[in-house]
Amino acid sequence: MENEPGIVSPFKRVFLKGEKSRDKKAQEKVAERRPLHTVVLSLPERVEPDRLLSDYIEKEVKYLGQLTSIPGYLNPSSRTEILHFIDNAKRAHQLPGHLTQEHDAVISLSAYNVKLAWRDGEDTILRVPIHDIAAVSYVRDDASHLVVLKTDDSSTKVDMKEPYETDASTFSFPECGPHTKTASESELSATAAELLQDYMLTLRTKLSSQEIQQFAALLHEYRDGASVHEFCINLRRLYGDGRKFLLLGLRPFIPEKDSQHFENFLETIGVKDGRGIITDSFGRCRRAASSTSTSNGNRAAGSSDDQSAPSEGDEWDRMISDISNDIEALGCSMDQDSG
Repeated sequence: MENEPGIVSPFKRVFLKGEKSRDKKAQEKVAERRPLHTVVLSLPERVEPDRLLSDYIEKEVKYLGQLTSIPGYLNPSSRTEILHFIDNAKRAHQLPGHLTQEHDAVISLSAYNVKLAWRDGEDTILRVPIHDIAAVSYVRDDASHLVVLKTDDSSTKVDMKEPYETDASTFSFPECGPHTKTASESELSATAAELLQDYMLTLRTKLSSQEIQQFAALLHEYRDGASVHEFCINLRRLYGDGRKFLLLGLRPFIPEKDSQHFENFLETIGVKDGRGIITDSFGRCRRAASSTSTSNGNRAAGSSDDQSAPSEGDEWDRMISDISNDIEALGCSMDQDSG
């Protein structure tokens, strides 16, 4: 009797009816969506720049969600690091493992900003001015195509977008606001400690204990008077091609007088995709604080405050000393752990 054709359980009939009803509503919802304001292209065609100046284009995407606690050393040009970061977020249930129609969104592109809105209702999720976008990366993972936008923002959140044929991720990094006062030593030390913790964490995963001790020795030599050029060359030799991106994490700890040479060296060796976004937020704070301090000093030359305040050079020399000592201790502790 159970196998007789044409007989359907009343419970199954109700279930199937409910499923068909939901499917029909979903199809109607999709059918009601407005057509996108876009341009149909076929390779190797590209959107004319003039169009983006006077108009905009839209693409359908799927919105993944938001993440916080972005490591400062994350390399936007590294496929492995980006995928590892996203996979960890999915395992921690910070991002959905499977995307549905509820994640549908629209990304709007022009020469002035990137806007993300929900596909249904079109409530704005975020809007990023083009001048705040510091880097764009593309990663293909099986059938997915990840587009990573790293932006300087007042938020530490990370917004992820996935298109139907293109998975897109927007990473937002904090940027220091304008400074009207000189940053205190405690504020600089706290920020430096956070950056140092991030950098030491990645050194532990990327370098052996012997290499970490070599790095500490090079940092000591640089602090004691070695030229920034010699420091960069030796670090480049220590890291090799596969790990040269680690140099980016040193940006906040390079004194202002050597910063231009350091940036030029990064470009020379091809490490420029992450320029100004990985750890430059602290570097900008430092430079802003320095310039403000200089202007204040010019306005109040000869005051007792100027004489008693520690100079930027002394402050940063002390910080570099602490950093090199901590990194050297890290190398020794790794030796003991491996022993």
